Amino acid sequence: IREFLNIDNKLDERFFVKWSKSRERGFGVNLIVGVVISFILMVVFVSLGQLFANGRTPTDILIALSGSHLIFILVLLIIFSIIIGIIRWHENENRYARLHMNKAKMRN
Repeated sequence: IREFLNIDNKLDERFFVKWSKSRERGFGVNLIVGVVISFILMVVFVSLGQLFANGRTPTDILIALSGSHLIFILVLLIIFSIIIGIIRWHENENRYARLHMNKAKMRN
């Protein structure tokens, strides 16, 4: 069905156009965007997990943590976010390069 509807090609083309624009901003800006997105997603998922599994709201968690524990958790989240941001950049660059090569082959 995907082949019939040509969904993969449409998604690839949309990615190619968007990433072409994004990569013009450079590694640093894209890294910051990736870090912020992954940080927010991790905080949201952990908060929702704590809320539904243990009935703790984000406020309850913040009140229960000591200052040093809170700093440790924030630093850990930032480190993971940076790693995810770097991986995101490289994965998008690899996908872009593959699509770029495929376009070049189709022209020849």
